[in-house]
Amino acid sequence: MTLVVVVAVVVGLAVGSVAAISSASGPYRRLVGHGYVDLALPVVDASNATGKALATLMGAVSAPATTRLLLQQGLDQAVADSAQEASQAAAIVPPGPAGSVPDRFAAVFEQRASAVSAIRTAVDGLLGMAPLPVAGAPGSGGPSVPSTILPTGTASSQLAAAGTQIAQSDAAYAAVARAIRTMPGGGRLPPSAWVPAGAGATAPLGAAVLGSTADALVAAPGLATVHRMIVSALGVSPPAAGGGSGAMGQGCRASSPPPTPSSAAVLPPTTDVTVAATVTNCGNVVETGVVVTASVAPAGGGGRTVTAEAPVGMVEAGGSVAVTVPRLAVSHGSQYVLSVAVTTASTPSAASVAGASWTVPLQIAS
Repeated sequence: MTLVVVVAVVVGLAVGSVAAISSASGPYRRLVGHGYVDLALPVVDASNATGKALATLMGAVSAPATTRLLLQQGLDQAVADSAQEASQAAAIVPPGPAGSVPDRFAAVFEQRASAVSAIRTAVDGLLGMAPLPVAGAPGSGGPSVPSTILPTGTASSQLAAAGTQIAQSDAAYAAVARAIRTMPGGGRLPPSAWVPAGAGATAPLGAAVLGSTADALVAAPGLATVHRMIVSALGVSPPAAGGGSGAMGQGCRASSPPPTPSSAAVLPPTTDVTVAATVTNCGNVVETGVVVTASVAPAGGGGRTVTAEAPVGMVEAGGSVAVTVPRLAVSHGSQYVLSVAVTTASTPSAASVAGASWTVPLQIAS
């Protein structure tokens, strides 16, 4: 009899415990679901803001105010923001609602980040641009290597594929938003602003419009490639002793080659001349294969011309690099014409670029 009573008590306690757990699980799931939505909302809002900004940027590529720098900055920002949003979406768990909702939610933002990166890669490849260096980031101390130039058709296909990827992520977002709305404690998430409902073929980030953007990018006046590397400053050593200046400079606004000085720069007695030059990239693309060439030729012709080169390598748009050309042999009491020129892989002839070459008469004292 005592054993039966004990068993009955144990069973009663077990049933009561199960009932208590069961009644507590519903509120717990609702609490977890509500908390998940609270954490998801800021990520959705931030992602929608990124989508709107990117849509505005891509929709204005033909506008006169859109420059290569503004376009690159906008693309870089979209890539950074979408990557951060993908990380935030993945970090919402644990705890999270039961089922596959957290993984599906995170996958939406990962897919968006991948599509944005693909858009930047296609645009940079088409226009010969490259992501801008990030201050303080490893390896950001110098200019980025420019992307390989893509044919318009290839870039168009890549952009259209990125648009398709965005549409797929929107569809996945709508599905997971419905799942979140119906789960315990769930709520409504804002609709996607990447390809707004009803926009269809007219959405800037849709496959159709993105695919056609390649032609607009190539034709946009503000995005045209400008190659212009100049010799912005020039000096010789030993310095001029009189009769002219041994140091001179010019800016990017110069529209013609610098004039040849009317009188020779008189150098003290020496058997060699060293040229110090500063080259400036006045264009809007990174220049590679930059080389400074200096030569001294006897004035009036005849005699031997001595030439030396100094490789510079790469100069980012708007950047300047100082370089010293190896010594050039000269003779006491002789007159020379010093020629200094900068060439690049894209402009192998300095004669075709205003300001890329400089001619200075030199008089070596006896």
